[in-house]
Amino acid sequence: MLNPIPSAALALALLWPMGALAQQGDASEPAEETPVEAPAETVEADEAPAEPDFDRDTVVAEVNGTTITLGHVIGVLNKLPEQYQQLPDEILYTSLVDQLINQQLLAQSATADGDGDHPSIAIALDNERRGILATRELQRIVGDAVTEEAVRAAYDAEIADHQPETEWNANHILVESEVAAADLRRQVVEAEPDARVALFEELAREHSTGPSGESGGELGWFGPGQMVPAFEEAASGLETGEVSAPVQTQFGWHIILLKETRDRPAPSFEERAPALAEQLRDDAIAVRIEALREAGEVTSSAESVPPSAIRQRQLLDE
Repeated sequence: MLNPIPSAALALALLWPMGALAQQGDASEPAEETPVEAPAETVEADEAPAEPDFDRDTVVAEVNGTTITLGHVIGVLNKLPEQYQQLPDEILYTSLVDQLINQQLLAQSATADGDGDHPSIAIALDNERRGILATRELQRIVGDAVTEEAVRAAYDAEIADHQPETEWNANHILVESEVAAADLRRQVVEAEPDARVALFEELAREHSTGPSGESGGELGWFGPGQMVPAFEEAASGLETGEVSAPVQTQFGWHIILLKETRDRPAPSFEERAPALAEQLRDDAIAVRIEALREAGEVTSSAESVPPSAIRQRQLLDE
């Protein structure tokens, strides 16, 4: 059964020397230095060697009449994983040319065996070409839409509409019963105001069943939506230094000590830039595809084929 391998996977599968070459490119011990003799003649400063004359169509190999060009080599290099691309050029160049020679020999052998006209080959080439062209168009769309100026403008617009949100800094004690929570609250409330925070933290370490108990019930800063509704409602209704009445949540019974509040600061450009760039990208792609669909003639008869048909891989071999 013929099962075409994607070109990127095939490139890696045929790059036999790369494992050894990677080790050569990262030797643990430096090689011994070999003395280099000075050249017999010195090139004058104004006689710089001429630049090699090559372009993407420069032939680097020929296999049974089929040429392999520098452009083919560069194309394979661009698909290699990053760790291979870090190898020295002289190692990569020789290996990639050998790889393409091997591929061409295998491709010619497959053609001679009659596989060149197999339907799955044409389907794979169609998909490959379509994907490459679509990717290039997406890169152009994104490159035009996601610029430094566009991201900055999106950030400025977002900040202009930014509404400050209150954040709370609080401690809590979590226990299993309302009675226990009420008793702990009573002890804190009856203490001197200046001693309440220290007493609350001491009681939290002694009685709280929540994970923050060891740190005195410290919750740090939290804003809207970060706590369960009942807890947030109780915390937001407190004055600084006040202790809440027992509050029930799915975790048990809480008492809350509000230490301070603040307005949540607006996020910085650096914090928001990645998300804004992603949004600009998605929007630009969606707009372009919608425009192409509206301008194009697109018909779909996909409903005439059951979804399970995509699992019928044997159809490629018929």
